[in-house]
Amino acid sequence: MWRVEIWRRVASGHELPMNADKILHQVLAAYPAACRPRRIEPLGQAGGFSGARFWRLETPQGTLCLRRWPPEYPDTGQLRFIHQVLQHVRRRGFLLAPVPLATSGRSGQTFTRQGSLLWELTCWLPGKADYHQRPSRAKLFAAMQTLARFHLAASDFPAGKNLTGKNLTGPSPQIQSRCQMVEQWRSGDINRLLAKIDGGGWPELQPVAQRLVQQFEAGSGVLSTRLRGAGRIAVPLQPCIRDVWDRHLLFEGDRVTGLIDFGAMKIDTVSTDIARLLGSLAADNREDWQAGLDAYQQLRPLSPSEQELIGTFDFSIVLLAGLNWLRWIYLENREFPDKRAVFSRLTAILARLDSVKP
Repeated sequence: MWRVEIWRRVASGHELPMNADKILHQVLAAYPAACRPRRIEPLGQAGGFSGARFWRLETPQGTLCLRRWPPEYPDTGQLRFIHQVLQHVRRRGFLLAPVPLATSGRSGQTFTRQGSLLWELTCWLPGKADYHQRPSRAKLFAAMQTLARFHLAASDFPAGKNLTGKNLTGPSPQIQSRCQMVEQWRSGDINRLLAKIDGGGWPELQPVAQRLVQQFEAGSGVLSTRLRGAGRIAVPLQPCIRDVWDRHLLFEGDRVTGLIDFGAMKIDTVSTDIARLLGSLAADNREDWQAGLDAYQQLRPLSPSEQELIGTFDFSIVLLAGLNWLRWIYLENREFPDKRAVFSRLTAILARLDSVKP
């Protein structure tokens, strides 16, 4: 019998049956016999916050990773797109992403469904997400060149081309969505949030939450102006990760051994990935920022427009990230099992807010 963990509730608040081992058997029965495990190690959320669950499997095919996506996202269309991009970059020689394995059916489907939940199975990638435990300039260089290699491999993905076969260009979709997000906060959501914070049941978070709101209110006018200007800039568009940060890079020593978690992937500008990853790795260290940009551009030069967008993306990420967390906590009532990790994440965001310049 497989060694499994049985949950009564998961972070999203959705119930799982007590016979979780039976569910795992049903999921894995969709895959070839070589993927059937001799041993299963439950990993819970594996240090993430998305609500996804992970298992490490020892199988005749080798060590595999089973992932159960959260109920909220992605839908089948989005997950199919993610998997197609990962297969494409593998064919282009990028070998550091976990490519999903096909199920046993003739359709070649790369995920399976049990009830309302989607599951995928990939090869296990070695290494640890230990950038901030053991930082180095060599690691920074390797991280940014890994991102550049991914962007180069994804640049000719068919969905990133127009009807004439040329690469898409236009304003960044994420810049446009952030414009809408800022206006939504300023038009009333901030007041709703403040009311919830004042009456909230997490006393130690209250001063941090209030400070995050104050920082947003102080900088939202400048951010709105910058986003509107950035929304008029046309840049090349292609598949981008859109949620790449230090916890999604695996290392052995100074060498990157894996790039993981593509759940937010959509068509956008590479500037959004660069801003998010460098903001995570370098924070406000300008020398590290420049070193990271130099490393990236050794492989994939950036246009002046792409470089201009990076600063706007970073400013918007810093100003909006804390509010996104507060929305989940206070307005959507999401539950997070590791509250200390959430509190640490929010205080880190606040530290960047206190030093960032519009």
